[in-house]
Amino acid sequence: MSSQAPGSARRFILPGLFVLMLFVVLVARREPPTRVASLPHTAGETMGTTWTVRWVPTSSGEDGNHPVERVNQSVQAALDAVDGTMSTYKPDSELMRLNRHQGESPMEVSASLMDVLLEAKRIHEWSSGGFDVTVSPLVQAWGFGHQPDASPPDAAAITALRARVGQQHLALVSAGEGGATPHARRLREDVQVDLSALAKGYGVDRAADALIESLLTDADNDCLPAQKDDDESTPEEDVQALADKGWRQACEDDPHLLQGLNVHAGKLT
Repeated sequence: MSSQAPGSARRFILPGLFVLMLFVVLVARREPPTRVASLPHTAGETMGTTWTVRWVPTSSGEDGNHPVERVNQSVQAALDAVDGTMSTYKPDSELMRLNRHQGESPMEVSASLMDVLLEAKRIHEWSSGGFDVTVSPLVQAWGFGHQPDASPPDAAAITALRARVGQQHLALVSAGEGGATPHARRLREDVQVDLSALAKGYGVDRAADALIESLLTDADNDCLPAQKDDDESTPEEDVQALADKGWRQACEDDPHLLQGLNVHAGKLT
């Protein structure tokens, strides 16, 4: 019995060493908390929660050299714009106006609202109907909405509410299809659209665009993607083009941009 003990122990030596080495590697690669805490940052409130953005400066100057106030104002304005467009808690939001719009004529909507409505439609089709932004009546009935109700709906109520749910009840006309501006219309007056599953993500994208655009106006920060060698555009044109397109779409259209572009002293290198 004693002769088998060393063999049994050896079976655990290699796995134990592997776990120990993995732990050491992960600890060594982890960013020190003091480094993250020392980065310039700003924060605020939006959509019933809070936001924080941090960025890595390319110079070692004092915090006063970083455009904290400008970043805060730009990011907050971008998030407020999304909230004001897609909130279900603000009666005067564009989305809630759409949910109240009646009549045969469609309602003219902003490009940002149409972008998210079309994305919702795309995900609905991709998920074979599993994702549906018209599910709001059921969400409210089960107590997850603005006025929680302790009593769950019965089978008859669920059947009635399901008749109001479905992407087919929402008609979308994007810009260029049926006119110069996008339009949307509920084909049933009791259909309610809720974009909560997408609005925060869309807000993060707009906040990222605002962050980059804010830092671009500071010559001491490097935060633009790379410029092609054969690009003859001016720095002002590069900045404006990326601001108009949005950094995510720009990098998707041209992966070369990800190699990095330095903005220093008003020059692109």
